[in-house]
Amino acid sequence: MTWSQESINKVEPKAGVFEFYDQYELVIYVASATNVREALQNFYNTSFSQRPCLRQATHFRWEYTDKIENALLNHMIVFKSTSGGAPPECNNQ
Repeated sequence: MTWSQESINKVEPKAGVFEFYDQYELVIYVASATNVREALQNFYNTSFSQRPCLRQATHFRWEYTDKIENALLNHMIVFKSTSGGAPPECNNQ
């Protein structure tokens, strides 16, 4: 989804994993939260002040799951397997 308030409003307040993408559709950040909507809303409200690297985000995707630690680990494994072993750019900061 496009990074916007309208898109965030479509996310349910459930546990899950989310990813941010840049303009080239490359994953730049992977994270988990017990309330995905709240986490996304916090990023939106603060304009990524805690993670300036994420200001390049143009899209996001999420997955609901009660097993957020396992899901986060799986997302990172998949990313690292396609990126030469490095974590997403903004996870390093």
